[in-house]
Parts: sequence; C-alpha cells; structure tokens
Amino acid sequence: MKSYKILLVDDAIENLKTMVSIIENNHPNYTIYQANSGHAALDLLEHTLVDIILTDWEMPKMKGLELMALLKTKPITRNIPCIIVTGVRITASNLKTAIDAGAVDYIRKPINALEMLARMNSAILIAENHKQLLQAKEAQIVENVAFTNETNHFLKSLLSKTKKLEDKTKSHPLLQKEIDLLNNNINEKLNNRNWQIQLESYQKLYPIFTKSLVRLHPSLTSTEIELCQMTRLGLKNKEIAELMFITLGSLRVSKSRLRKKMGLPTKQNLQLYLVSL
Repeated sequence: MKSYKILLVDDAIENLKTMVSIIENNHPNYTIYQANSGHAALDLLEHTLVDIILTDWEMPKMKGLELMALLKTKPITRNIPCIIVTGVRITASNLKTAIDAGAVDYIRKPINALEMLARMNSAILIAENHKQLLQAKEAQIVENVAFTNETNHFLKSLLSKTKKLEDKTKSHPLLQKEIDLLNNNINEKLNNRNWQIQLESYQKLYPIFTKSLVRLHPSLTSTEIELCQMTRLGLKNKEIAELMFITLGSLRVSKSRLRKKMGLPTKQNLQLYLVSL
C-alpha cells in the first residue's frame, strides 16, 4: 500500500489530535506532519515536501486562505492539493470563496471521520492521476523529439548523397534541376518546425514554467529559453545539439554561458534548478 505525507495545519490542538487519530486508525502507513500556524507550516515546507495539506480556515495571524495563496506563489508547493477545514464559514458563498482561492475541497467541523477520509483520499487520487498524466505527456514529447532526430539523421544522409550527385549531373540540366529541387525539399524538412510543434505542446503542459523563467531571468534570449526547455525535459546533450543544429562543443559553451547569465553556482545542477521553477 502506497504511503503519503499529510500536513495538518490548525491552531487548536484538539482539532489536530482528532485528525491525526482518524488518519492513524485508517492509514497507519501515512506520514503525518503537524503545524499550529500558517507560518509554522511554511517553515516545515521549506525542507519537507508533502502530498496533501489540510488547513484550518480561521487561524490567528495567518488564515488558511492566506496560507494557500502563499503556497501558490512557490514553485515547489504550488501543486500540493489543499483542503480547507472550517467550522464557522460553512455557507455556499464561503465554500465557493475557498475553492476560488485554490482549495480542492473542504471539510466541515465538527470533523466526521468518513467525510474527512473520503475527501482526503479523493484529493490524493486526483493529484496522483494529474501527476501521472503530466509524466505521460512529457514522455510523449521526449519520444517525439527522438523521432525528429532520427528523421533528421536520415535526411542529412540523403542530402549528403544527393550532393555527391551534383558533380555528375552538371552536363544534364534537367536532372540537375530535379536534384536541386530535391535538395531544397530536404533542407526545408530539416528545419526546426518539428521541435517547434513539440515546444508548443510543452508550453501547454507547463504554462507556468516559461513565465517563471522569464520573470526570474528577463535577459534570456528566445534561443536560451528553448535550451532551458529542452534541458528541463531531460534531453541528452547530443539530442539538444541535433535539434539546435549545433555541435556538442558549441552546446557546452552555450550551457556554460547560460549558467553564468542565470547566476547559478558551478555545482548547481541545471536541470534540477529548471524543474524547481
């Protein structure tokens, strides 16, 4: 049975005890973290990633909705599903406000064990399915990129052979014309259009990534942004070089310049940094 990490946030110790008891009695393999305030939750999330958060709405200093709003601003926590727990704000309007603020569901107080487990398990399942869907779509993009490179290899080989025929057909204008036309068609197919199609799919898959990248590093060129996108996908240097029509040496230089431009430490893993955005 898969284990999940649950963060419970409530300023009332009795509420925390109730939720902990419900989870432990039904999912003893789950790891439970507790925080008695929004600030304590943020501190914990600085070094611990969780799969779901259940937070009280009415808390002193930082309310549950404020906590969720802050979580949405951080790349590492923005996709963690949050369930709002409330005993006062239970009208339809209140609940709509919570959902609009980013809550995936709500639990009314006094807490009912069956309701809490059902809503919590549903939120975990939806988040898990969404994650798997993203991974599948990302894998499809990588597969399409590999196919593009294989096609380019074939076209380059074909172009090399037609070039050799040019010297032999100089005395045959009509044949020379056909070869020139063939070469033009091959060169047209060798352009970067296929990667552009995959790039468009990638941007739809991760719409926030490019925006975050440009916001943090506004001086990046369009080519450098594409390099970041390919690197984030986990493409190998050879694959990236072929897609960009440059040598491996040129790619290494480009990556080195990119790191300096972004102000990354020498030992900072570029791909891991980009994934965190």
